Amino acid sequence: MTKTERQKAKNIFKVRLKTLRKQSNWTQKDLSKVLNVARSTVAGWEALSKENFPDRESLLCLARIFGTSVDYLIGKTDNPSPRNGQQKQGHPDVETYIEKVLSGEIPLHFRRTEVGEAVRAGFKAILSIIQAEKTGGRKTRPGLTKACKNRKDRRES
Repeated sequence: MTKTERQKAKNIFKVRLKTLRKQSNWTQKDLSKVLNVARSTVAGWEALSKENFPDRESLLCLARIFGTSVDYLIGKTDNPSPRNGQQKQGHPDVETYIEKVLSGEIPLHFRRTEVGEAVRAGFKAILSIIQAEKTGGRKTRPGLTKACKNRKDRRES
């Protein structure tokens, strides 16, 4: 990615973050509390005149909070919800892939040996998390996912 492309992605991010935040009727302070950052940090992310840009973990949390993808936030796509819309042809979504693995339709091997029940149990847990998130099974503040909450808990300790 060239310097110009990086700057364009940053500018798109800043505009999209501010738009998504306002559409959700959140203040910068609300968002800063959820992400456990200073309000001035969120303001810097939104200000076109600033070079501030969130770290990877914050980008992922922002995408989850606003129900979009990091690709949308940084301008790689104009589809705000690609998970519910177009999938890249030939690349099934994770949920479908895991369901096919668990049903045995796709064999899963490691070092030429089929994986055991412990690995399958892990896939079942991942699948239940995906399905809970899709159905809006949030038990915390609207828009705050478990991953972002865990991030907040780590920073407080």
